[in-house]
Amino acid sequence: MSRYPLAATILFVPFLALAQSTPSNVATLLQQADRRAWLTDWNGAMPLYVQAEKDALKAADGRNALYAKFGRLRGQMQTLALVDVSEQIAIGLESAIAKGDTTLQLRGFTVKGDIDLEWDVSAAQHDWERVRQLARDLGDKGWENRANGELGMVAFLKGNTGEASKLVQQALQTSVQSGDIGGQLRYMGAIANGILLAGNAQLAMDYVDRALKIATDHPETGFPYVVYSTKVHALLASNQADQAERFANAAVSEAQSGDHRIKQIELLITLAQIAQNRKQSDRALELYSQAASIARAGHVQRLLADAEQSLADAYRRAGNLVQAQRHASAAVRETEASGSRFTLPVRLGVLAEIYAAQGKVAAADRLYEQATDVVEAIMVNVPSRDAQARLIGVMSDLYAGHFRLAADRLANPLKAYDIIERARGRALADVLRSVPGSDRGVSDAAATQIRAISRLQVRLMRAQVASERRKLLDELWQAEQTSVQRLDNRTSNPAPTTRIPVQRLQAALKPNEALIEYVLTEPRSYCLTITRTAARLVPLPSRAEVQTLADRFVDELRLESQLVVEIQ
Repeated sequence: MSRYPLAATILFVPFLALAQSTPSNVATLLQQADRRAWLTDWNGAMPLYVQAEKDALKAADGRNALYAKFGRLRGQMQTLALVDVSEQIAIGLESAIAKGDTTLQLRGFTVKGDIDLEWDVSAAQHDWERVRQLARDLGDKGWENRANGELGMVAFLKGNTGEASKLVQQALQTSVQSGDIGGQLRYMGAIANGILLAGNAQLAMDYVDRALKIATDHPETGFPYVVYSTKVHALLASNQADQAERFANAAVSEAQSGDHRIKQIELLITLAQIAQNRKQSDRALELYSQAASIARAGHVQRLLADAEQSLADAYRRAGNLVQAQRHASAAVRETEASGSRFTLPVRLGVLAEIYAAQGKVAAADRLYEQATDVVEAIMVNVPSRDAQARLIGVMSDLYAGHFRLAADRLANPLKAYDIIERARGRALADVLRSVPGSDRGVSDAAATQIRAISRLQVRLMRAQVASERRKLLDELWQAEQTSVQRLDNRTSNPAPTTRIPVQRLQAALKPNEALIEYVLTEPRSYCLTITRTAARLVPLPSRAEVQTLADRFVDELRLESQLVVEIQ
């Protein structure tokens, strides 16, 4: 009996039925590639898809060339900008060749679902819903189960942990029953990561060890790098740094011998973090630099950006601002190129802080503006309340840093007022009432709108001119009003898109009136006072000190009110 699941065979049947007009080598290559992909061995599958695509193009076989292209793009996803790869696949799926070919659509949407899960959760939800329906139409129980498992991942990322746990556990059980080895490794690893994030390292280790045994029993799946990485992080969470380092080094050796540079980079960054935790700064810098060099040589932009940012942080801690700026600038550059929306604002903020520390105030000001523009753009289609809360935290830090720059370095209360106005504007107020429900399906029309919004967001990420970003933000605002209707089926009461200028505010104040606003930050806080004729900033103690005084005041008020009640 074959160790490959029946679902994999079912997936190949429609393709083999079309193979009569195709050179037999293309049919064989695609079958071998699909089998490896089903086992989640994309490193082994990718060169087979590459060769199949070349051979199909030579034979003028557009259908199988597109099929192979989908697989090839999945194998290359770590070295390409995700938004560009996703768009390529979307265009292919809209082609005349794909429209009438259910099996080709299934291959395309499974690849697109994997890619979108890395950067656009709402798009990934639509992809995997399509996979599930296509699999049902084909009677493919294997892919239907995989789709349910991936929709569990989507639910997790959207904050619906109950639904996520149910779907992923069911997908694992079905994978075990059907003999789907790749599915078992995928979902055991996913469950282990979820449990680890929840803080139970020991239980996560149990799932990891089960997955490692399956991988050992089935060497055709390739080396289980993902499971090894989870094991390393579980050991670190259990304060077993020495054992974690041994596991990481073993995986690095395997990656080097097999030329798996992406896994090698990831593991080197993990080893550098271990060294950093041990206060071995020189060793950490050496490992981060090694990871960056391998990533640069392989054009692995996202991991190169991670390594560059880690180098920037390390040099900044050491007080070397020149090197910190060089690496932070590289991290921003690579992040923009890769389209990693959620990490770009933080990295822009770090670079702004470095510039401010060097006295490059104008450059820092521009970077804070750019970072805030990017966060506003991302919040247009933030996938969940949890993600929204994280973004609001990022935005809060950016506004605080920008405000400190305006107050301390620019000594400009009017600029500080503009920053406050933006902080409490539409980016926070409107999005709080426009996040779609986490369990709601995504229609084809909504998916099209999501694609349009994503393209605008990436254009804004890469825009260096403030006026261009303002134009793109206006376009995103208009796109959002349409998407809210489609994603959430309710009307939106949009917040104003323009902020009140200080001159208008001052004109509305009476001679004996003043507007007073407080901004609490570290290491100091501020009071912004605006009257009809002037604006000024008053420095205050740190946020922690103000909070302590406020708590003490509230406690005293409560005590006094209790005494009054007792006397009465």
